[in-house]
Amino acid sequence: VAVSSTILSGGIGSSSQNDNIYHVLKAVNISSSTVLDGFTIQRGYAASSGADRHGAAILINNSFGLRIFNSTFRSNRADSGDGGAIHITNSADIQFSFCLFTNNGARGDGGAVYMANSSSNIRFLSCEFSDNESTNEDGGAMAIFGPEIVTSSCLFIDQSAQRGGAIFM
Repeated sequence: VAVSSTILSGGIGSSSQNDNIYHVLKAVNISSSTVLDGFTIQRGYAASSGADRHGAAILINNSFGLRIFNSTFRSNRADSGDGGAIHITNSADIQFSFCLFTNNGARGDGGAVYMANSSSNIRFLSCEFSDNESTNEDGGAMAIFGPEIVTSSCLFIDQSAQRGGAIFM
């Protein structure tokens, strides 16, 4: 699905994930169309408190018009929170197209993606979700609490969660 060439990695220091950064990217208060195209975002490790325990690849909050194309999200972990790769709150008009979400995990909800708190018009178009896991909660690939969401031509393979193996709403 995704053809990514530039790698953004949260891996720093040792080979252990315990010293990795909390978020590889933050998209906070974006108010115009912003595009991220052709990246691999990997090895974020959200393992702190507050917002730093969610969304190890990208934490998206209070944002509008973000577009992410042809990107791969792999091996990201929210060790004590939600959204192993992506955590979206209070945001609208966010689109992911031709993206791959693989081997992401959360101890909370949404192994790959978590969406809540008045988020609207969130779209996933021609994306693939494989081998994502919510270890203690819901939604191996996605946990959706309230936002308007569209998925079109997406593939979900080998997701794992307590409830909602692929998607929990």
